[in-house]
Amino acid sequence: MNPRLTQIKIIALLILFLCAGLFLLHTYKVAPIEHPQMESTRCWFGKLSQNYKTECYWITLPENHASPTTNTVKIPLAIFRNTTSTSKAPVLHLGAGGPGAPMYLNENYVVDYLIDSHDDFSLKNGRDFYVIDPRGAGLSSPRLVCQHFVDNLPARLAQHLSIKEEWQKVDADYLQCIEDFMQRNINFAHYNSQSVVWDIEALRQILGIPTWSLIGVSYGAVYAQMLAHYYPDTVESMILDSAAFPNLKMDNRYVERSYAPYKALYNYCDADPECEAPLPNLQTRLWALYDSLQHSPITLFLDHPYKESDILEVRLTGERFIGSLMEGIYSEEVFYQLPQIIRDMENSDYSSVQPFLEDHLAFLLDDTYGDLSASAHYCFEDKPFINYENLLPLIEQFSEPQLRYTFGLSLTWQDYCEKMGIPSAPPEFAQALNTDIPTLFLHGKLDTVTPLEDVQAMQANFSRSEIRAYHLSHGILGVEPNAENDVKHFLDSLSPAQ
Repeated sequence: MNPRLTQIKIIALLILFLCAGLFLLHTYKVAPIEHPQMESTRCWFGKLSQNYKTECYWITLPENHASPTTNTVKIPLAIFRNTTSTSKAPVLHLGAGGPGAPMYLNENYVVDYLIDSHDDFSLKNGRDFYVIDPRGAGLSSPRLVCQHFVDNLPARLAQHLSIKEEWQKVDADYLQCIEDFMQRNINFAHYNSQSVVWDIEALRQILGIPTWSLIGVSYGAVYAQMLAHYYPDTVESMILDSAAFPNLKMDNRYVERSYAPYKALYNYCDADPECEAPLPNLQTRLWALYDSLQHSPITLFLDHPYKESDILEVRLTGERFIGSLMEGIYSEEVFYQLPQIIRDMENSDYSSVQPFLEDHLAFLLDDTYGDLSASAHYCFEDKPFINYENLLPLIEQFSEPQLRYTFGLSLTWQDYCEKMGIPSAPPEFAQALNTDIPTLFLHGKLDTVTPLEDVQAMQANFSRSEIRAYHLSHGILGVEPNAENDVKHFLDSLSPAQ
């Protein structure tokens, strides 16, 4: 529950499992796409371990598709050519989710990992593989990251601030960032799922691709579903990994969804096949550690995740401790390590929690994560459909006073939607997709970010769909060894007519 998670980045996390709706064609006409440009460039990554033919491009598009003479945006496109034929529809990876998460296309080891976890069903199977960063994130330009937050966070990490004090300082950073971007004539109203969908359709037209199969990871699944809604004839199939859904807003099972990560920690033994018996009184002991650290934080000195010569002085407060565990929920390791973390910390040994804290700080200090893009998505696509007054009474259902306080504060804290000048989407923006496009869901049984229950509840809307569930948390491809083969079988099952 670090301020950026709870006030700014929580927008991105909430959108992961609350998500945006679909903007129907009869309400908002798809804008004409005029004169997008595709410029070849040297790839941002170096030599890869696998020798696939590779092409890289900058795609220049209107910031506002309805007025293509205004500002432009650039998104990166990497193309990896298959080794057999080009007769099959290519596979398009829609980005890292978030919204605002980067693909790290400038990192060799990340691109190698990406190819290795996708080539069995694409490059080795007669399908070219396309990868983008959506507008606002990663290598795209402009990248809507609040640099003031990133620059000022190290100093705050060394301070012992109350939750409100820290959030107020975070507000000051973001309000200044918004002002800076607006002085550059950047219009936040055009950084949302609608614009991303238009970008991708423009890209398809530039490339001359009749149809493609879409990979949507987490929030990227919303982009895939919107493409399937607006341009169904261009989508051969969808592979939705840890899928978010456009109609599931914050008021959808609010208490259950908000409490799910904490419940998963309390019941960690259910997730660990080797756990014979849970740690006694884990819930009580966890919050006792929180209270102790919140009152009297301990100081740790950690390597800066992105600056080799810098050391971060970090006051480990209760909020940063819980925030680190929440970061760990995205993987399964936290369930296996939690009892050791609790025992160690009770004995003033913080070595076992340190890797999770380091991951948490790496997330917060990442200057390629488009956090203001996440805010823009939220303001346009989610906020209009959330009645916060109805949610406030539900806070009393949380048994932990720490959660009641923080969740209550987050529901009443200011957002930046008015300051960013983002209009509200119409009511139709909250509708679910109904489609007969073949869809494969890859999902983790331990996922509390986008719960498996959501996929199971929504599957009826996907008349030709399958679910593959694994003993994992959030994010399947690249983690589950069998997932690539499952996708290959799914794609191979599509008839030529599709």
